[in-house]
Amino acid sequence: MKAKYFLLASAISGVLSIAPLAMAVQVGDSDLNAPTPAADIASPANGTDFSFAPTPAATSADKQAQDATTGAASEPDYLDAAPDSPNIHGFANLTVLTHYATPRGLVVVDKGTVLQPIVGLVFPFGDVGPLKNLTFVGGIWNCLAYQAHDANVGPWIELDDFFSVSFDPIDHLNANFTYVAFNSPASNNLNIHNKFATEHNSDLYLSYDDSSLWGGNFGIHPYVDLWWAIAGDSTVINGKNGATGYAQPGIVPTYTFKEIPSYPITVKVPTYISVGPKDYWFYKGGNGGPSGGTWGDGNVGVFNIGVDVGVPLSFIPTKYGFWHADVTCSYFDLINNALLYAGTEASGNTKRDVIVGTFQIGVGF
Repeated sequence: MKAKYFLLASAISGVLSIAPLAMAVQVGDSDLNAPTPAADIASPANGTDFSFAPTPAATSADKQAQDATTGAASEPDYLDAAPDSPNIHGFANLTVLTHYATPRGLVVVDKGTVLQPIVGLVFPFGDVGPLKNLTFVGGIWNCLAYQAHDANVGPWIELDDFFSVSFDPIDHLNANFTYVAFNSPASNNLNIHNKFATEHNSDLYLSYDDSSLWGGNFGIHPYVDLWWAIAGDSTVINGKNGATGYAQPGIVPTYTFKEIPSYPITVKVPTYISVGPKDYWFYKGGNGGPSGGTWGDGNVGVFNIGVDVGVPLSFIPTKYGFWHADVTCSYFDLINNALLYAGTEASGNTKRDVIVGTFQIGVGF
């Protein structure tokens, strides 16, 4: 698995867990980018060449030539000897959070430990016609909140399944399209918020890699994320149910410190703001909540800025995969009144300023 696929996968995970990062796809509502990937998804852009695929086996002709040179006896070729190595890769991440706030600014859990595991597969197809670096990613993201006490599933409050396709239409520009379904495994007697109908969403994440303009170790990584709610309940509780969305312009300034070659440290400062139609955050004919006043009277949702520090865990032998760890601190300014009210409904949060701390450990192979 080359570095770009590993970073895409772990970015999706980061996306699902706290804030969108470079090359991330916003997967997961309870966040979830992310991009994380990343997905969003927190990924360690550490500059290391993670070569996950094993060296292809030598062809029969190559082997015979080598045997002729060394004088070794030629071994028979078997029918199951494949000249190509598998080109399917996987990833698994676990994120531990102090709070659970989605990239949209909904505070789902405001106290107690939150765990967000994610697993997935990466299918890189390379260059296909005009599409460069065509890649498919699919996986499942979960959220466990130990403040929750559901009679049927305990702390399990969310399951998201996602599928994304990514490619480079031109040099340095990446387009990542994701479909994600937010599912609620809990029953209606969950103590922190009620069960919601499955939320179907699509996400188009366009990012530009400008690191070559700055010498390679640094980049601003501007992006725009176009989120569309297809159907199901509102991803911010009181908004319109489907047929609405928002845009999220942002940047992910990134610098990699390479003083220790085996342990390059990558620092990111993901920053974004969400804007969209008023009905995304509050829809009077929708899901209850306040009936008027200033609720939902704005087109701005949330402002977010964070600091993420990531490092590869190079002391773990690569035969066990390529491991990484990240620590993130993220600040949310809940600008929209309806968004703040929705968080009060979901978790009891009444603070407009929210700080979330996370620790993530993950592996790619």
